[in-house]
Amino acid sequence: MPSRNAKVAVPLLAVLVAAIPPAAGAAPDSPQAGQRQWIDCTTGHLRGAAPYSVWPELWRAQREGDAGRVTLLERIAHVPQAKWLAGKNVRFAPRRVIGGHVANTIAPEWGGPNCGTHYQGRAGAGDPYVGNYPIFAIRQLDHEGCDSRYDGGGAWNRVRHGRYLPWIEDFIEALKPIDHRATVIVEPDGLPVVEKCLSRRATGQRLALMRAVNRRLGGIPNLTTYIDIGSSGWLRAGHAIRLLRKAGVRHIRGFALNTTHFNHTRNELRYGDKLARRLGKRYVVNTAENGRGGLEIENPNKTNVKNRFCNPKNAGLGTLPTTRTSSRHADAYLWISRPGLSSSGRGTNRQCSRGPLGNIFWLPKARQEARLAIFDGQPPWPPAPL
Repeated sequence: MPSRNAKVAVPLLAVLVAAIPPAAGAAPDSPQAGQRQWIDCTTGHLRGAAPYSVWPELWRAQREGDAGRVTLLERIAHVPQAKWLAGKNVRFAPRRVIGGHVANTIAPEWGGPNCGTHYQGRAGAGDPYVGNYPIFAIRQLDHEGCDSRYDGGGAWNRVRHGRYLPWIEDFIEALKPIDHRATVIVEPDGLPVVEKCLSRRATGQRLALMRAVNRRLGGIPNLTTYIDIGSSGWLRAGHAIRLLRKAGVRHIRGFALNTTHFNHTRNELRYGDKLARRLGKRYVVNTAENGRGGLEIENPNKTNVKNRFCNPKNAGLGTLPTTRTSSRHADAYLWISRPGLSSSGRGTNRQCSRGPLGNIFWLPKARQEARLAIFDGQPPWPPAPL
């Protein structure tokens, strides 16, 4: 293992092929430009939430004096990432749960240079290591299956008398203390799955739900909203444009790409620009784990094709979050997905051939992604403004 101050070697050819150098300036009037993105230090200290955070593994490596492991894990821990509001636990008392995250953007409970300083009396306001501009990824739609019989999620997802839209209202209310200054990624995978996973009736319901959400979020000042539309390798551009229009993209800033995928940034930019020009909208690209692009499978008949999307063996950290993009239509490159988290399946439903079930932090994946990062050296710490 290299020493803590050593650079992690990256093959030059891979860097030249995979990296997209940022343009000279930010996208015009990018709403994230200059913002110091919030890092959730507190979660790493909570027993129930710690398995989903890189920080406990980093602290363990520091205690054990493993300088090489520390170097690798800092490449993930020191980069601001989206805060996911996913799973049913977030549904209970959402104003309290989400309000706690919002409170920690104003006066964090934990912070400091190692995310380990406990601010008694909540005196951590202005901590440059933590930041104060949150980026949330909302994934609250029920996904119970993927076939033509899928009902769209049952009572929770209903447009009328369901609980999803009231939950959105609770989310909006919880953002009031920060004057709704935040970016929101709406429902990763929730829109592009409608073709194969929903019946005609459920598709109509899903699109009506998305229109209601986008109309509501798009009307909140200071709240920047993008709806996820998969990636360049999922839907044809024409189909994606039709879905985005039906889902009410006109009400919000635009759309998000690559949120749960690993495609090269250059592919997403070509695809995103095509969509953006047709729609008159902006977009963001997830670059957290796409440094080496998607995993190519030579013989899909003999190989689990889902290995492309869950814990791929070639995944590496991508371009650091920035508004200095290579397209005037792209507002930002963001780390929306969470490097190091396993994506092998839920419950007993294993999707790919490696990694633990459930979206928990998996050290082998984290070390692999950090070793295969396309950026040289270590991320700036405190994090640089977007």
